[in-house]
Amino acid sequence: DDPPEKEPARISMEDRLRHALQRNEFRLEYLPRVKADDGRIVGADACLLWAPAAGAPVNISEWISLAEETGLIIPIGEWLMHHACADIRKLQVAGGPPITVGLNICSAQFAAGSLHSLVKQAIADAGIDASSLELAFSENLLMQNPAESVDILNELKQCGSLLTANNFGVGYSSLMYLQRFHLNRLKIDASFISGIGSNPDDGIVARSIISLGHSFALKVTAEGVCCDDQIAFLRANGCDEMEGTGVGNPMPFEQLHLLVQKNTPLLAD
Repeated sequence: DDPPEKEPARISMEDRLRHALQRNEFRLEYLPRVKADDGRIVGADACLLWAPAAGAPVNISEWISLAEETGLIIPIGEWLMHHACADIRKLQVAGGPPITVGLNICSAQFAAGSLHSLVKQAIADAGIDASSLELAFSENLLMQNPAESVDILNELKQCGSLLTANNFGVGYSSLMYLQRFHLNRLKIDASFISGIGSNPDDGIVARSIISLGHSFALKVTAEGVCCDDQIAFLRANGCDEMEGTGVGNPMPFEQLHLLVQKNTPLLAD
């Protein structure tokens, strides 16, 4: 059978996406990550925005799957990597408190076989301390082929960058592989944070992940933190860091830079 024809809207979106890089329509914002105990910024996650010159920004949920299916995510990911490293360089030159910048790595980038060389080149081109770059992978992605993931992560570890498991708790990581991945951080999935205070099971899961991470000498970050009750619970249970709307929204690099320089807590003690 002949393959089904693409829908006109999809064709249009794909064409626009192909030209977005050439037209410099992508930009980065940064979601701040703070220490749980004092609320000071210790990191930020790079958030990719597609903002065409004509029209409103395109929600990432409308195009990220298409970018992965067409392979366009590879050059877009390269753009993101180099621009984030350039921003890290600006932070390091300014001499403020050191922070780490996290980039989410998707399955297509992970499987492409060129991630190690991309990371190594971006770090060298920007002239940054490699340990300020944090590469984040979903737990489910790492567990699709855990033996292969170990090899890829070992390569990336040699670059000097930090490694993080995102959305932790929703996958099926075995303790054996958790140890072999040589991660630096676990991020508790936001679904387990949202019910804290109303669903006792979520509190139990969050507390267990904090304990598990610390037993492997890993930092633990809570994703999706949005209210004071969650902040109080995470502090009481020794979570290292937090991010989410209750901490701070994604912001332009210039705003992040200013906040880092001032070293002002985003949360009250």
